[in-house]
Amino acid sequence: RGYSLECLSFILFTYAIFKVIDHPNNKLYWIYYSSASIIGFYTMPSFLYPFVLGNLFILVYKQRIMVEHIIFNVVTLLTTFVLYLPAIIRSGLQSIIGNKFVKPIDRLKVLKSLPEFFYYAYGTITGWPAFLVLAIVIVSVIVLYKSDFDSKKYFFAFVLALSPLLLIIHSVLPFARTFEYYTSIFAFLSAVVIYKMTGKYLNRALILPIISVQVVLVLWFNHLIHLDEMENYSISAHQEIMKPHNGHKYYVFSALYGTYLSYYNSGNKNFRLLDIVVTPPSAINFDTVKNNNYDYLIVDHDMDSTKNKIPISKTAQFSIYKM
Repeated sequence: RGYSLECLSFILFTYAIFKVIDHPNNKLYWIYYSSASIIGFYTMPSFLYPFVLGNLFILVYKQRIMVEHIIFNVVTLLTTFVLYLPAIIRSGLQSIIGNKFVKPIDRLKVLKSLPEFFYYAYGTITGWPAFLVLAIVIVSVIVLYKSDFDSKKYFFAFVLALSPLLLIIHSVLPFARTFEYYTSIFAFLSAVVIYKMTGKYLNRALILPIISVQVVLVLWFNHLIHLDEMENYSISAHQEIMKPHNGHKYYVFSALYGTYLSYYNSGNKNFRLLDIVVTPPSAINFDTVKNNNYDYLIVDHDMDSTKNKIPISKTAQFSIYKM
């Protein structure tokens, strides 16, 4: 889906930001900045979030508007537009900026949901327990604050702190994977803490990059485990959908099952789907669902609080109930 390339773009983007702050007249670093932004945008349109925060950080840090900053931002946006132009002409602008699974909602609801959303996102992105990731972030920010690192160290805390504000302005709760680039931030913050604890015993020139690589590898390992779980879900969903069913109307409370159903039934005129995608997961009790307009009720186990109704089919990932 391009998220790995987005993470790489964010790393290059961060490097470029640090360099243009220190060397604002160096055109090469501004080219790095623009190139990383263009690759990020062309990979995932949601790169808009780190791009906005990165620009805001430069303005706050320098406390002035630089001509180079304006010029290379214009170059970035124009180049990105040209790259997306064939898709816009062919499929329309909504194919890029629209997502039927991420609808604008009331900003007050977004505000109330933010703590739960980011707690869920931290765990989903890394594969680690969310409380552990949150603890690492808090400890790392404190260590950075008390350390002798350059004041640009605040960039990562700046991104983490202001990302919720962008969601409020945008009035959406996107998929957790939108913030996949956070893994780069978590890796750096984790490495900083370990470095401050062990740096005096090891070669200072090597310890930080070595630890960063190790943390990234651990995060990637956890991500691979998560991918394996997703693949098992896909296999189970495929096997279930291929079974004969007496009915064409589905009430789905799942992160993925509704997508698979829509794909396999794309040519079925009788197919009807109420697909409720919840991020983060919240529970539903099908004992209380009285809607007889649907033939089947489908729910992932982490969202299922049904007690009495017996599923007609149950896998390791989800249950299917007959109305």
